[in-house]
Amino acid sequence: MMARMQLGNVADNFADKPFITLAEPACGAGCMALAFATVLRDAGYSPHRYLWVSATDIDPLAAGMAYIQLTLCGVPGEVVIGNSLCDERRRVLHTFAHYQGNWPGRLRHVLNQAA
Repeated sequence: MMARMQLGNVADNFADKPFITLAEPACGAGCMALAFATVLRDAGYSPHRYLWVSATDIDPLAAGMAYIQLTLCGVPGEVVIGNSLCDERRRVLHTFAHYQGNWPGRLRHVLNQAA
């Protein structure tokens, strides 16, 4: 329900951009990111192509659970073990879909356009 409220009309989010990003600073097991992916999927947009997630948690066990769930559900992104309050990044885990969908190149292209 929260993900549906945040996204609003899903089609409007893609009117001027090819994909959306989600930053989750205290992701726990990744439930909110999975909810966003579900809302996109229900609206006819494949999360593999239209969503990139950056999820952070200070607890390595919780971050590991988020990594496993996001990977198994095919959600591209990174899971950071660290403290988002002080931008500490102890370990960064990229999901399989991150590499499979060429997200390093897609993200770099968007950053270059913005600069």
